[in-house]
Amino acid sequence: LVLFGRIAQIAPRACREHMSEILKCLADDELRIRLATIATIICLGSEMAPYVRDIETAAVKVRPELQSGYEATLNGLIHIAGAADALMRLQCAWADARGRWMFPATDSAGGSHTTVASIG
Repeated sequence: LVLFGRIAQIAPRACREHMSEILKCLADDELRIRLATIATIICLGSEMAPYVRDIETAAVKVRPELQSGYEATLNGLIHIAGAADALMRLQCAWADARGRWMFPATDSAGGSHTTVASIG
């Protein structure tokens, strides 16, 4: 995985054929592997555009303790089309699973953010 991270910096397209294996590492039990995976994926940048949906699909099913890795990955890819929407959908799905609602809001300065409200 460290090698993929280095290759991603030099020739990101060379990692394409191994993308399914790289994405699986986001759910690895070992924290160091998850962190290296996040860094590698973010380094791939725009090459990840076709895989944003795969990240979102996999993230819906992960254990709660792994969710932050998927969230950090999509945050790192926020400049890619679809990543921000995928991140918002995931955050809403995770909040709903915990019995909370999330909804977009605008603060008094006109900035947007997400508000979380507990249910019940």
